Amino acid sequence: MPCRTLLIHLRVSIILYCIRVSGTRPF
Repeated sequence: MPCRTLLIHLRVSIILYCIRVSGTRPF
């Protein structure tokens, strides 16, 4: 299911983005 794979990829991308922002700007 390409849709499911895309959803998982999007979720991983968001998580990585959050971790990146958290590391750049500790809150």
